[in-house]
Amino acid sequence: MTESRRQHGSTSLALGCLDAVGKVARDDTRDPAAAVLEICESFRELPQSRAALGLVVAACRSAATRLRDSGNDTETRQILVECAELYSRYVLRARASTAVYARDALDGVGTVLTLCRSSTVAEALIASFRMRGVPKAVYVLETRPGLEGWAMAGELHRSDLEVTVAVDSAVSHLIKKVDLVLIGADLVTADGCVLNRVGTSVACQLAHASSVAVMALAPSYVASSVLAEGVTIDDRGRAEVLRAGLVERATGLRVENPADDLVPPELVGRVATDDGVMETRDMPAPALAMQGRVWASLDTLISKSGSGK
Repeated sequence: MTESRRQHGSTSLALGCLDAVGKVARDDTRDPAAAVLEICESFRELPQSRAALGLVVAACRSAATRLRDSGNDTETRQILVECAELYSRYVLRARASTAVYARDALDGVGTVLTLCRSSTVAEALIASFRMRGVPKAVYVLETRPGLEGWAMAGELHRSDLEVTVAVDSAVSHLIKKVDLVLIGADLVTADGCVLNRVGTSVACQLAHASSVAVMALAPSYVASSVLAEGVTIDDRGRAEVLRAGLVERATGLRVENPADDLVPPELVGRVATDDGVMETRDMPAPALAMQGRVWASLDTLISKSGSGK
């Protein structure tokens, strides 16, 4: 697994996996169900804390398992491709709706602080700027050691927003200059905690202490039925930290490189999702219900084929 893949958030990973499933399902030189099950197994290499990844892999694995012994490869191939497309449409639609609700919530916000790179956050900021000319300025923490914040800053700058990149340790200075901290979410636990890139917790704590609002952007596919105590934070390893000139200095030293922070709901406040803007604690129930409806659509699709069991 390349580092660039490890740096992707929930949405990008989910869409990438669905695209891969669709490609192997279309390969008429292979058993389609077996090929999909094989590639789903390979996804274990990806960060397991990404809720959308788990959702789409479970759906594709379930579909392939039910269709494995259908005896009709042509039909199985078609249904598996349609399943991947169904979930891709859901993810894209949910992200777009979340960005629209967030865009509307940004009305009157002058300056925003964000970090890492969230496609949903970028979409909301760009849409708000094009519609109302706000925010007037965006501060982006560079998000070491992966420096994903630079990718976010570049995307916003290309859309003509006024963007300033800052080192992560400057967040205590920046918090005094902003009206809102806007974060993405790779997972929202059943008890309302938000998982996002490491550094998010410090930004939210400082915002809370300074009476600066925090809003997370969390499409329904990032909701999880798991409680915060059941979430494991991935470690991204020492190689990412030990850049040129540091390897020799680090001989004999341990390196900790946690991927994410798990932020309690009292530090986040509001969350924009594809069902509107609400308190963070209120998000998981309707989001999980939405996931259930999409799963029911998948079940209907497989059942209509006459091959699903």
